[in-house]
Amino acid sequence: MIPASTHRTALKSPSTRCELHYPTVNLACARAILDIDNVKIKELSERGVFPAWNIARGHPAAMAARVEWRFLARDLRNYVECRPITGDEDFITTLMYGRKSVSISGKNFSRSWNCDSGHTCNLIRDGTLQVVKGSEFGRGRGLTALIQWSSAIAFLKDRRIA
Repeated sequence: MIPASTHRTALKSPSTRCELHYPTVNLACARAILDIDNVKIKELSERGVFPAWNIARGHPAAMAARVEWRFLARDLRNYVECRPITGDEDFITTLMYGRKSVSISGKNFSRSWNCDSGHTCNLIRDGTLQVVKGSEFGRGRGLTALIQWSSAIAFLKDRRIA
């Protein structure tokens, strides 16, 4: 089985075609894929048409001022092609992180959320993510964190928008 972080998804919309190497995309990419403006995309996700997450630093309840949007690339493609949107939490978890494990590497976590390793390290420092005991983390070769599976799952659930 190919790990979730290495899937390539070709997305088509009336005005663009792009190939993605990550399961999630940011708001700018969603705008290009869907060919609609940011306000409409946010409205659709807040109504639950397709899932979205806020990966910004801080506690989810206090993050209304800053939102770092992430959308499942697969669901944006399905929306454009008028196919059903993924709703199954287990399927989304497998798509994002792969099969259940004790931990997920910081590198794979960053790929899943389409963010850099610095953001992942900051989420660990903030206490949002917990690392496996004895694991060190940082930026650079050989310093990728081992994030506790339960912590990664909690992040996936807590950061969902609508």
